[in-house]
Amino acid sequence: MIVAHATHVTPLPAPLWVAVAILSGLAAAIFMNVPMLGLPEGYTPAVVTTSVIQQTVPSQVSSRAAVAVHHAFGPLAGAAYAVCGIALDGVFPPVSRVAGLSLGAHAVAVALVTAFSFGVFAYNILPQYGGAARDRAGAVRRHWLASTAVFGASLGIVVPLAATAVR
Repeated sequence: MIVAHATHVTPLPAPLWVAVAILSGLAAAIFMNVPMLGLPEGYTPAVVTTSVIQQTVPSQVSSRAAVAVHHAFGPLAGAAYAVCGIALDGVFPPVSRVAGLSLGAHAVAVALVTAFSFGVFAYNILPQYGGAARDRAGAVRRHWLASTAVFGASLGIVVPLAATAVR
């Protein structure tokens, strides 16, 4: 049996981790389009969030603007993931690393960003700004949960792959 030890794998430098995370966040947002386009309430979170940014009602948001906000979310969430991952890298013992990423820090950072993304929209933005979407809150939350799960899984896979590619 081969055991991975951190002593022979150098940590991913923070600036590189941030760059990889931002690009991976964009890729994860693109992958997230699959459930968002396939679910009846899939793009409702993007529309409602865009209405908050534009200070208008959701019914006046263009689909182009909602798509732009959605794809801008990916790199921002990627940056948040990197901040969490770098902070947690100092907390978790570097027992196992893949491409310089502490597996524990990576997994917890992905989970935190995914849960935060779901929670902020589902329990803060939707109830306050959702307009008519508030009436369909249960379905919107379920579909948003599916979409954020795809985002989290994609981020969890793409970051190590991208880190491996740039090392």
